[in-house]
Amino acid sequence: MEPNPSLPVIEDFEVNHKIAIIFTTTSIILGIIGFYVILTQSKSLGNFKYYLINQTIWAQLFELAVLLLYPGALAPFPAYYMKGLLRNYLSYKSTVVCYVIWCGLYVNVQLGTVLSLMNRYISVFIPTYRRLTENKYAVMFMALIHIFLYVVLAIAYGSTAENEILMRQKAHDDSRGILDPFFAEQSFVYVEINRKANTIIFYSNAIITFALI
Repeated sequence: MEPNPSLPVIEDFEVNHKIAIIFTTTSIILGIIGFYVILTQSKSLGNFKYYLINQTIWAQLFELAVLLLYPGALAPFPAYYMKGLLRNYLSYKSTVVCYVIWCGLYVNVQLGTVLSLMNRYISVFIPTYRRLTENKYAVMFMALIHIFLYVVLAIAYGSTAENEILMRQKAHDDSRGILDPFFAEQSFVYVEINRKANTIIFYSNAIITFALI
Protein backbone atom coordinates (compact mmCIF):
# COMPACT_ATOMS: atom_id res chain seq x y z
CA MET A 1 0.00 0.00 0.00
CA GLU A 2 1.35 3.41 -0.93
CA PRO A 3 1.57 6.01 1.86
CA ASN A 4 -1.15 8.63 2.01
CA PRO A 5 0.54 11.96 1.12
CA SER A 6 -2.03 13.83 3.22
CA LEU A 7 -0.75 12.16 6.41
CA PRO A 8 2.49 13.17 8.18
CA VAL A 9 5.51 10.87 8.06
CA ILE A 10 7.25 9.78 11.26
CA GLU A 11 10.79 11.20 11.38
CA ASP A 12 12.29 8.46 13.53
CA PHE A 13 16.01 9.29 13.58
CA GLU A 14 17.86 6.03 14.15
CA VAL A 15 21.46 5.67 15.35
CA ASN A 16 23.24 2.31 15.14
CA HIS A 17 22.87 0.82 18.62
CA LYS A 18 26.39 -0.66 18.77
CA ILE A 19 27.95 2.65 17.72
CA ALA A 20 25.96 4.47 20.42
CA ILE A 21 27.14 1.99 23.08
CA ILE A 22 30.79 2.23 22.00
CA PHE A 23 30.69 6.03 21.83
CA THR A 24 29.00 6.59 25.19
CA THR A 25 31.10 3.94 26.97
CA THR A 26 34.33 5.50 25.64
CA SER A 27 33.10 8.95 26.64
CA ILE A 28 32.30 7.75 30.17
CA ILE A 29 35.78 6.22 30.56
CA LEU A 30 37.44 9.42 29.34
CA GLY A 31 35.23 11.41 31.70
CA ILE A 32 36.34 9.31 34.67
CA ILE A 33 39.99 9.92 33.74
CA GLY A 34 39.27 13.65 33.40
CA PHE A 35 37.56 13.67 36.79
CA TYR A 36 40.63 12.03 38.37
CA VAL A 37 42.93 14.61 36.76
CA ILE A 38 40.77 17.49 38.05
CA LEU A 39 40.87 16.09 41.60
CA THR A 40 44.60 15.41 41.70
CA GLN A 41 46.28 17.90 39.34
CA SER A 42 44.34 21.15 39.70
CA LYS A 43 45.58 22.87 42.85
CA SER A 44 46.46 25.99 40.88
CA LEU A 45 42.87 26.39 39.70
CA GLY A 46 41.58 27.27 43.16
CA ASN A 47 37.79 27.27 43.51
CA PHE A 48 37.36 26.92 39.75
CA LYS A 49 38.04 23.20 40.05
CA TYR A 50 34.76 22.79 41.94
CA TYR A 51 32.90 24.26 38.97
CA LEU A 52 34.72 21.81 36.71
CA ILE A 53 33.87 18.92 39.03
CA ASN A 54 30.21 19.96 39.02
CA GLN A 55 30.19 20.14 35.22
CA THR A 56 32.00 16.79 34.88
CA ILE A 57 29.68 14.93 37.27
CA TRP A 58 26.52 16.05 35.45
CA ALA A 59 28.06 15.31 32.06
CA GLN A 60 28.96 11.78 33.21
CA LEU A 61 25.48 11.13 34.60
CA PHE A 62 23.90 12.40 31.38
CA GLU A 63 26.11 10.13 29.26
CA LEU A 64 25.13 7.20 31.47
CA ALA A 65 21.48 8.16 30.92
CA VAL A 66 22.12 8.19 27.16
CA LEU A 67 23.52 4.66 27.40
CA LEU A 68 20.61 3.36 29.49
CA LEU A 69 17.68 5.39 28.12
CA TYR A 70 18.26 7.33 24.88
CA PRO A 71 14.74 8.70 24.18
CA GLY A 72 13.74 8.53 20.53
CA ALA A 73 11.29 11.26 19.44
CA LEU A 74 8.56 10.37 16.94
CA ALA A 75 8.22 13.76 15.25
CA PRO A 76 5.98 15.52 14.35
CA PHE A 77 3.91 13.97 17.16
CA PRO A 78 4.62 14.57 20.89
CA ALA A 79 5.56 10.91 21.31
CA TYR A 80 8.72 9.01 22.14
CA TYR A 81 10.09 5.69 23.36
CA MET A 82 13.36 4.59 24.93
CA LYS A 83 16.05 3.04 22.70
CA GLY A 84 18.75 2.50 25.34
CA LEU A 85 19.84 -0.64 27.19
CA LEU A 86 16.72 -0.46 29.40
CA ARG A 87 14.44 -0.41 26.34
CA ASN A 88 12.75 -3.74 27.12
CA TYR A 89 12.60 -3.26 30.88
CA LEU A 90 10.66 -0.02 31.23
CA SER A 91 6.93 0.30 31.77
CA TYR A 92 4.84 3.33 30.84
CA LYS A 93 5.05 4.89 34.30
CA SER A 94 8.77 4.27 34.74
CA THR A 95 9.38 5.76 31.27
CA VAL A 96 7.67 9.01 32.26
CA VAL A 97 9.80 9.19 35.42
CA CYS A 98 12.99 8.40 33.48
CA TYR A 99 12.20 11.04 30.88
CA VAL A 100 11.82 13.71 33.58
CA ILE A 101 15.18 12.59 35.02
CA TRP A 102 16.69 12.72 31.50
CA CYS A 103 15.48 16.30 31.00
CA GLY A 104 16.75 17.29 34.45
CA LEU A 105 20.21 15.92 33.68
CA TYR A 106 20.22 17.74 30.34
CA VAL A 107 19.45 21.03 32.10
CA ASN A 108 22.18 20.34 34.67
CA VAL A 109 24.77 19.75 31.94
CA GLN A 110 23.84 23.06 30.33
CA LEU A 111 23.90 24.99 33.61
CA GLY A 112 27.15 23.32 34.69
CA THR A 113 28.81 24.50 31.47
CA VAL A 114 27.42 28.03 31.87
CA LEU A 115 28.63 28.26 35.47
CA SER A 116 32.15 27.05 34.56
CA LEU A 117 32.45 29.55 31.72
CA MET A 118 31.02 32.36 33.84
CA ASN A 119 33.42 31.67 36.71
CA ARG A 120 36.44 31.50 34.39
CA TYR A 121 35.42 34.72 32.61
CA ILE A 122 35.02 36.61 35.88
CA SER A 123 38.30 35.25 37.28
CA VAL A 124 40.29 36.27 34.20
CA PHE A 125 38.70 39.57 33.16
CA ILE A 126 36.93 41.02 36.21
CA PRO A 127 38.49 39.31 39.28
CA THR A 128 37.04 41.93 41.64
CA TYR A 129 33.64 40.25 41.14
CA ARG A 130 34.84 36.77 42.12
CA ARG A 131 33.12 37.18 45.47
CA LEU A 132 29.80 37.03 43.60
CA THR A 133 30.47 33.51 42.35
CA GLU A 134 32.39 32.12 45.32
CA ASN A 135 30.11 32.66 48.31
CA LYS A 136 27.42 30.56 49.93
CA TYR A 137 24.59 32.82 48.72
CA ALA A 138 25.58 32.28 45.08
CA VAL A 139 25.63 28.52 45.64
CA MET A 140 22.22 28.62 47.33
CA PHE A 141 20.83 30.73 44.49
CA MET A 142 21.99 28.25 41.84
CA ALA A 143 20.65 25.35 43.89
CA LEU A 144 17.23 27.04 44.00
CA ILE A 145 17.30 27.55 40.22
CA HIS A 146 18.00 23.82 39.77
CA ILE A 147 15.15 22.89 42.11
CA PHE A 148 12.78 25.29 40.31
CA LEU A 149 13.57 23.72 36.93
CA TYR A 150 13.10 20.20 38.36
CA VAL A 151 9.67 21.15 39.69
CA VAL A 152 8.69 22.69 36.33
CA LEU A 153 9.76 19.54 34.49
CA ALA A 154 7.94 17.26 36.93
CA ILE A 155 4.74 19.30 36.68
CA ALA A 156 5.01 19.63 32.89
CA TYR A 157 5.26 15.91 32.25
CA GLY A 158 3.44 14.64 35.32
CA SER A 159 0.33 16.68 34.53
CA THR A 160 0.20 15.35 30.97
CA ALA A 161 0.76 11.70 31.90
CA GLU A 162 -2.44 9.68 31.56
CA ASN A 163 -3.48 6.08 31.96
CA GLU A 164 -1.55 3.91 29.48
CA ILE A 165 -4.69 2.68 27.70
CA LEU A 166 -6.13 6.20 27.39
CA MET A 167 -2.78 7.51 26.23
CA ARG A 168 -2.51 4.94 23.43
CA GLN A 169 -6.09 5.56 22.35
CA LYS A 170 -5.39 9.28 22.17
CA ALA A 171 -2.19 8.63 20.20
CA HIS A 172 -4.16 6.46 17.76
CA ASP A 173 -6.88 9.08 17.31
CA ASP A 174 -4.55 12.07 16.95
CA SER A 175 -2.17 10.33 14.53
CA ARG A 176 -4.94 8.52 12.62
CA GLY A 177 -3.19 5.22 13.25
CA ILE A 178 0.30 6.27 12.16
CA LEU A 179 1.74 5.68 15.65
CA ASP A 180 0.10 2.26 16.07
CA PRO A 181 3.24 0.26 15.05
CA PHE A 182 5.12 1.83 17.97
CA PHE A 183 2.60 0.53 20.52
CA ALA A 184 4.69 -2.66 20.61
CA GLU A 185 7.33 -0.65 22.49
CA GLN A 186 6.82 -1.03 26.24
CA SER A 187 8.22 2.46 26.81
CA PHE A 188 6.01 4.21 24.24
CA VAL A 189 4.67 7.51 25.62
CA TYR A 190 2.39 10.08 24.05
CA VAL A 191 2.42 13.46 25.80
CA GLU A 192 -0.52 15.81 25.56
CA ILE A 193 0.73 19.26 24.55
CA ASN A 194 0.79 21.68 27.48
CA ARG A 195 1.36 25.16 26.06
CA LYS A 196 2.23 26.83 29.38
CA ALA A 197 4.75 24.15 30.29
CA ASN A 198 6.24 24.18 26.79
CA THR A 199 6.56 27.97 26.93
CA ILE A 200 8.42 27.84 30.25
CA ILE A 201 10.75 25.09 29.02
CA PHE A 202 11.38 26.90 25.72
CA TYR A 203 12.36 30.20 27.34
CA SER A 204 14.46 28.41 29.99
CA ASN A 205 16.41 26.70 27.21
CA ALA A 206 16.63 29.95 25.24
CA ILE A 207 18.13 31.79 28.25
CA ILE A 208 20.66 29.02 28.89
CA THR A 209 21.58 28.86 25.19
CA PHE A 210 22.05 32.64 25.09
CA ALA A 211 24.29 32.42 28.16
CA LEU A 212 26.40 29.75 26.43
CA ILE A 213 26.76 31.91 23.32
